[in-house]
Amino acid sequence: MMIFYHLFNRVGADYHELCQPLLYIGERPLVNIIANACHPVAFFLILSGYGLSYVWENKGNNLRQQGRRILKLYISYWIVMAIFVGMGCFINPGQYPGDFWSIIGNVTAVKTTWNYETWFLFPYVLLSMTSMWLFRMMDRLGNKVSFIVAFVLSFGSAFIISRCSTKGIDINPVINVVLVYCDLLLDFILGALLYRYAARKKIQRLRVWQASALLVIIVGLEMLSPTQADDSFYAFFVILLILQFTYQNRLGGAFLANLGRHSMPMWMCHTFLSIYLFPNFIYGFRYPLLIFLVLTALSYAISIVVLKSSAVLENILKLH
Repeated sequence: MMIFYHLFNRVGADYHELCQPLLYIGERPLVNIIANACHPVAFFLILSGYGLSYVWENKGNNLRQQGRRILKLYISYWIVMAIFVGMGCFINPGQYPGDFWSIIGNVTAVKTTWNYETWFLFPYVLLSMTSMWLFRMMDRLGNKVSFIVAFVLSFGSAFIISRCSTKGIDINPVINVVLVYCDLLLDFILGALLYRYAARKKIQRLRVWQASALLVIIVGLEMLSPTQADDSFYAFFVILLILQFTYQNRLGGAFLANLGRHSMPMWMCHTFLSIYLFPNFIYGFRYPLLIFLVLTALSYAISIVVLKSSAVLENILKLH
């Protein structure tokens, strides 16, 4: 979803110059319509809220453990930056590395001008580091009140951000971090609520044809949706419907688990390839499916190098 979205969600783009889509609905390429149903941030945060809730309730968690986990994430991020910003200094010296504050902003991921699509890293780090506090607050407030508070904060923050963006108002960087944190809160809380419900009560299963039909309908409606305001609930219900299917193919499970291990470095590097440094090469494959497969394969190959390099540094720093 993440790679597909960044490749083909080009609103107003001239797709004849960008690539050569084979299927259109009206004047709109099918790949652009499909990209409209890809909301990787919402999916990732819901699953993160679920996973961290599991760790919190079953294994315990503390700031030290979370800090080690976040440091591992940053090590992979810094390796990706070193590789591609190093290339960027030669390919586009006007953009890379930038002035002192640009370097600080990108190294910390507070302001990601080198690769804008990594904007998500710092807010996610804040959510992860404050997750234990959030779970305690949920225990005190209860599930319903927690949901209402997260809903109000998320939609209120999103409204402020969108209004300021529309009117060209620059938001103070510190206030912007708070607003983005609150904007992402609903997805994370939905994941935590899903775990709390699933851990206490078995999710009632639908028949395969019912789940399949609902999944097709929900995804189809989202493809045609003119807004992203519903992406939290869309992702939540898609996850619930996918859970209705039983996966018994070990090979398929191993394949997905392997992709999961590489997903973070793939996210960190894929837009360097497709947008900032080598767009002509990537889109030069012309056909959307081929473009998607090439970018996914290249991102995966680079991720192997990144994770191996990261493992060496983690051993040196004794983070295992």
